[in-house]
Amino acid sequence: MPTCHTLSHVPHHAARRTLTALLAAATVAVATLCLTPTRTIAAPLDRATSPADASWLVHVDVESAHTSQLGKAMMQEAKNVGLLAKADAVSSVVGFDVIDNLKNITLYGSGFKREDTVILASIAGNSGNLEGLMLAAPGYQSTRENKRTIHSFIAKDATHGDARMYVIVEPINNGQTTLLIGANDQGNLMNALNRTINRVASTEATPTDSAAGSIVFAEINDVASLPMEGAGEHSATIGMLNRVTMSLTESNQQVKLTADADVVDEQRADQIRQLAQGALAMVQIAAMQKPDDLGATTASDMASRVKIERQGNHVNATMISDVSSLTRTMRMMIEHKKNTHHNNHSASQPSQAESSAPLQP
Repeated sequence: MPTCHTLSHVPHHAARRTLTALLAAATVAVATLCLTPTRTIAAPLDRATSPADASWLVHVDVESAHTSQLGKAMMQEAKNVGLLAKADAVSSVVGFDVIDNLKNITLYGSGFKREDTVILASIAGNSGNLEGLMLAAPGYQSTRENKRTIHSFIAKDATHGDARMYVIVEPINNGQTTLLIGANDQGNLMNALNRTINRVASTEATPTDSAAGSIVFAEINDVASLPMEGAGEHSATIGMLNRVTMSLTESNQQVKLTADADVVDEQRADQIRQLAQGALAMVQIAAMQKPDDLGATTASDMASRVKIERQGNHVNATMISDVSSLTRTMRMMIEHKKNTHHNNHSASQPSQAESSAPLQP
């Protein structure tokens, strides 16, 4: 099923590519945490549901994304190109509305190996057909622990090898919300369940931190432990970093993308700032050489909006754009992709004259 396939890829992807993704763009994901009569764990990130020493974390507040102006515009564009029809088809299979019922998702890891990763998600209402679909997964097994069913099955992964996936489906608040927890290690699964259930029972307020107000938030707290195989010439740059965070927020019709890096010292922080400034300049120069390339010109426009600053050993990159501008850009790129696909398809078809011409002996 999709959840197990996604989770089986997360740790390696996080270890080798997440750093670049944090500095480049926000990613979109779906799902959520949970709700109870005494305590609401809402869509914003609640640090108490993840370990304080997590090496990395990604959180998407889909509930806020749905109500944001950018989210509404993206939904309309998705509807225009028929993506919502595909979502409806998925909804009919899983047994709940994947657009409206999925609220947020949190993924984290105590390290960068596959077995270190945990995913927390919740669904408004019940879990639909998910538990039934798991029965058909390869190698399905189930056990009972503390009056809860632990589902497990083999998550197929041609790249990193198949691995067993453990999942708990936990109804909350008399079934009004369903908590999903997944992990490749059963011990991590139970720790995540206990941490979340304890938080549900707590009446303490959610502490405010750097993730507050973010539609998307991601962090790597232990950059030094990132596996460096495959990093190549970038390994020296990555080695300068202690911690990296990224957040996407929206306010007053403006979208703000922020990336922060804590660097080992001020000298290297200034080198990181220079590197980032040079990369932005290269993007703009490349666009000058390809004035008819929509992708290049769009990237150049985005690069021109980025402001990079350094304070001590801290480097900050911020891009602010109004929602209407981003929506226009998104619409242009969708239309460009459709036209390119149409032109390529037409070019591959024989002309009417060619198709009607008699065969030569």
